[in-house]
Amino acid sequence: MHETYTALRFLCHTIAASAQSVAVEADLNNVKGPLKHIWAWFGYDEPNYTYMKDGKKLLSELAALSPVPVYVRAHNLMNTGDGEAALKWGSTNMYTEDKDGNPIYNWRIVDAIFDTYIERKMKPLAQIGFMPGFVYQSHAVPPLLATRR
Repeated sequence: MHETYTALRFLCHTIAASAQSVAVEADLNNVKGPLKHIWAWFGYDEPNYTYMKDGKKLLSELAALSPVPVYVRAHNLMNTGDGEAALKWGSTNMYTEDKDGNPIYNWRIVDAIFDTYIERKMKPLAQIGFMPGFVYQSHAVPPLLATRR
């Protein structure tokens, strides 16, 4: 740990010592044209907060701030679980399998998430990069994921 701290301190000192001053000037009277809003999007990890009271309030406020539709993406849309919100995780239980390996689809939580976006005229982006718990049961699982099965 001490070696890591020393190396990090050396790196920060080296970067600071080599930094040069830069002056930036802006002429606010020199208009080039309208500002195109290209950053009206955001993403977050905890999808289950989306349809809760404070989540709906926050999304409404974010949508109201933008003159263009806001794109939004929640992570963990395919995580197995009971739908309980958790810091840095979430769960929708959208896909499980029965004892014979047949798929069971449950769109209730995912529908609530996307309905919340659409009600606020937001544009949802679907990220499906996370997987149901049973898919990774036969592989090494990080400790935090193991608790979300």
